Amino acid sequence: MILGVPSWWELQPKSTSLFESEEHYLSVADTVATDEEIWLARGREGILRYNNQTGEHKYYSIQDERNEPFRNIDILLSENGTLWVLMESINKMGYVALARYNPIKDTFEVITDKSSILQQREMQDNAANYVDSQVLAETDDGKIIMPFAGRLLVYDPMTNMAEYLLPEDFVTPQLNRYYPITAIAISENQVWFTVAKDMDLRSLNLETRELKNYGHAQSILADPNWRSLDMSYRPIAIDGRGRVWMGYFTRLVKDEDGNYSWEQISLPPHFVNRDIERNAYVWGRLRSIYTSSDGDLWFNTPVGLIKYDVDTDSWCNSMPVEEFFVVTEDENNTLWLVLGDKKWLTLGRYSAGIYKYPLQP
Repeated sequence: MILGVPSWWELQPKSTSLFESEEHYLSVADTVATDEEIWLARGREGILRYNNQTGEHKYYSIQDERNEPFRNIDILLSENGTLWVLMESINKMGYVALARYNPIKDTFEVITDKSSILQQREMQDNAANYVDSQVLAETDDGKIIMPFAGRLLVYDPMTNMAEYLLPEDFVTPQLNRYYPITAIAISENQVWFTVAKDMDLRSLNLETRELKNYGHAQSILADPNWRSLDMSYRPIAIDGRGRVWMGYFTRLVKDEDGNYSWEQISLPPHFVNRDIERNAYVWGRLRSIYTSSDGDLWFNTPVGLIKYDVDTDSWCNSMPVEEFFVVTEDENNTLWLVLGDKKWLTLGRYSAGIYKYPLQP
């Protein structure tokens, strides 16, 4: 049962005003934070900019060529402070685009690259397969990696050029649809990603362009009794020890020779959820994984926000709530979490709003 918000999460009082005009809840696909501001990608509702010091906020809408708003999927704050948004057209499903915030004009601008790849309207992705908050990534040299047309695409802001990273034959059409890349993580000059068509984990070396398929470990994902978790293999993350996680089920571990092998994880009871319809206890689905600056992992599930501590190899239900939320970290090593559902307000279990939690130094 829901126990309410733990004491280590502090509600920002001024943030509750964001919800006063919301009929039901404040839906959020992803969020990023600085020392003073929080940016929320709100799906079809646009981008919300919130000042956590003054409580002031502003909404931004990004339009396609038909002046219809995009649906925001992922938001990324690069190392140099540039804000990037990956979006999907509401009018044309599968038409995805990349936008960048222009602080001088105080607006978001859709990227049109010199190579004209991002302007393509064919062989687009079904963005419904994306893992929210895990499809935009930045390389060490400031380039943006994203899924596009069934392949990985890299965009260089310095040259305004985009190019595909995966070979053309990687894309396999079926019923006139393509399998999109569903989640991305970058570590040691390698891009790790999952694909919608299978449960395999792949990597691409950014220097040599070597592509490897590591398959997937035999876990509950391969058990037909747990097919309800078929979407939960897509979120991936790299912890502070360089281990590559596939959900909370299994992970790749590198040996002294640099070779990876699968390591099975003893599934923690924190992920057990109750199925109301079947009146049974089941393993909870996974929405996304966030890696904090200390190398710990934060699992976003319907059971709540589950923390994995890499140093102690332990688990903690850090925010035991059942509703959708997103988490991020600012440059001062403070975690920020947005809870949007208002139905629990009348029960006094928690308040809809923005919470913060300073990480231990």
